[in-house]
Amino acid sequence: AAVDISAIVMLTELTMTTIGHGSSRALCAAYFPDQLGASLKLAGGISVTCVHKTRLSESLLFRQLEVVCPIPQQAQQKRLWVNHYKVADWPDYGVPKDSVAVRALSHALDGCRRAGCKIVVHCSAGVGRTGTFIGGLDS
Repeated sequence: AAVDISAIVMLTELTMTTIGHGSSRALCAAYFPDQLGASLKLAGGISVTCVHKTRLSESLLFRQLEVVCPIPQQAQQKRLWVNHYKVADWPDYGVPKDSVAVRALSHALDGCRRAGCKIVVHCSAGVGRTGTFIGGLDS
C-alpha cells in the first residue's frame, strides 16, 4: 500500500559534472518535473505535476507536486499533494557554503513535523547528507 507522504527533502542534484572531464554522472533519478505546470509520467501509471514553484532562499527551492496514482483493481485514482524541498549547493563529501538553506528548510518543516506528517529525506547515497540533516532535526 502507498504511504501518504507530506513532504520530500532532496539534498542532492540530479547529476554531477566531473571537473576536468566535462562528463556528468547521475546522482538521482528525475522523479519530478522541473518546470511549473509540467507533468512527468512514472512507472505504474503514476503522474507527477509541478503545480507551484518558488525559491525560499538562494539555495532552497520549493515545489508543490500533485501526484496521481491509479488504485489497483479499482477504476479510481488517488491524488496526493506533496511539498518538495530541494537544497542546492550541498556538495557530496562536503558542507554547504552557509547554513541559510538548511535553517530555512528546518523552519519550513516545523509545522509538518509537529502535525506528525510523513517526511522523506534523500541525498544521492542516503547516508551522508541525509543522516546529517535528520540527525540535526532533533537537536
